[in-house]
Amino acid sequence: GISVRLPGNGSWIQDREYRQTSNIFSRILRRTMKKRIATVYLRLIKYAMFMGILGGIATFIGPPRHGLIKAGIGIVIGAMLLGNRLPAALKELYEITEEFTDDMFR
Repeated sequence: GISVRLPGNGSWIQDREYRQTSNIFSRILRRTMKKRIATVYLRLIKYAMFMGILGGIATFIGPPRHGLIKAGIGIVIGAMLLGNRLPAALKELYEITEEFTDDMFR
């Protein structure tokens, strides 16, 4: 087989061993990335539910006209109450997605 020199310690390993260790590391990386993306999705779902509940509550306030506008106002108020948490979660989702696409297109 083909021998490959490791960059860290300069030792030689066989190509098959290198592929096996590479596959193990990529599996571990994928597992951790899946856990991270699942937690980010759960956070975003929780934030969306919060904004939806506030939008639903806002539709019942005031006269029975213009429910859609009032729901939109409730959603905007919910986003304002979330503050920096929503943009931070979206930024983390973008970073994880970028890691996935970098890993796929290498």
